[in-house]
Amino acid sequence: MTRFKGDLKANTVLGVCVALVLYVANGIRISIENFNIHSWTLSELLINYQGGFVRRGIYGELLFQTSNPIYFATLFQKVALIFVLIGVIAILFFETSNVSRLLFTATIVFAPGGMHDMKVGGNEFTGGEWEYLDRKEIWFYCAIICFYFTVKFLNNRPVIYGLVFSIVSILLILHHELFFVFAIVIYTTLLLSKKFKFRSLQTLVASFYYLMILGTFALVTSFHGNEKVSYAIWSSYQGKYSEAVYEPGAIGAISWSITDSHVLASTIISAGSTLYYIYFALISILMLLLYSIVSFRSKANLFLAILLNGGIFVGCLLTSYIFLDLGRLISMYTIVTLLGLNVLHASLNKSEIRGDLRYSMKHPVSEIFQKNFILFCIFCYLIFISLITRVPHCCPQPNEIPLRGFLGLM
Repeated sequence: MTRFKGDLKANTVLGVCVALVLYVANGIRISIENFNIHSWTLSELLINYQGGFVRRGIYGELLFQTSNPIYFATLFQKVALIFVLIGVIAILFFETSNVSRLLFTATIVFAPGGMHDMKVGGNEFTGGEWEYLDRKEIWFYCAIICFYFTVKFLNNRPVIYGLVFSIVSILLILHHELFFVFAIVIYTTLLLSKKFKFRSLQTLVASFYYLMILGTFALVTSFHGNEKVSYAIWSSYQGKYSEAVYEPGAIGAISWSITDSHVLASTIISAGSTLYYIYFALISILMLLLYSIVSFRSKANLFLAILLNGGIFVGCLLTSYIFLDLGRLISMYTIVTLLGLNVLHASLNKSEIRGDLRYSMKHPVSEIFQKNFILFCIFCYLIFISLITRVPHCCPQPNEIPLRGFLGLM
């Protein structure tokens, strides 16, 4: 009877989580009759190698070889969104803790830049307003879900495991160099959790992986393109597709240097409020920390989870030097870290079964520590909110939260 109640409770929680994800994701439609991606973001997807090798050109080059690049750009983006949705639901099914399921669902749906934000904001599109239909980072999430399934089912085959990680990482770095930051943090954290000899097959596979992704990253950052290259790419879509690609947009941006990108990024940030971005970033950090403390029960595993979280956060922080859309960066940090934590969790479970964990799981995190850690995180966040906001003493009440600065941050 007790087991029946436990199964019923687990299935109920799972059903609620899946139902919420599907409800929020109901903007996805498999219709491809209308391929109305905005010209600027469409131009980013269509960057190719027609003017010579440039970074971020692999996706556009594949599209360029099809009979209708505009049509297939939209089709592939929709397929990527559906794959992410399937992956999220699969993670919920494989999860064994009800609390972890609830926190995972809450984070993937309600965190800044999560599924709810994707649906209600962004460019209008047939069947919904999924802003990320025209964003390159949707493929980042697909790649990390591929990592999750690789770890889940191929963890005992190091050569295939390393080969899948290498191929996916190389393709995604060619798609956008930012994936290098995420890939190297996730893979290194997984590597730190495993026990193996220096002269072993695992060391050879890891060396091959690092060599491949470092080489690919060096390659793509060395060739950012120039005005002649961007013009050649722009011309490759004119004539037949001029109605859809009517402004150079991101194609022209490939000729920018790091200095040019930093100047524009600084201008965008200085024109707004730094606290505005910190406010949403801290929401993400809090939600991810709460998920980590609940999902990783031993001290060593929790340390690895915090290391992965911190590595991705520092990587995003450094990237903000040249990244223009800080809201997108916060969204990527949230979703990439959440999916990365699940990759780590699956790897730790498989390594424990095989007996090749580097660290012992015999030292669990105490319930008192968990409660105190959660209360500490929440209390610190509430203090931050109290510092940057104020309650109006009289009417009229504002329509927006009145952020105010402190310590010269605003």
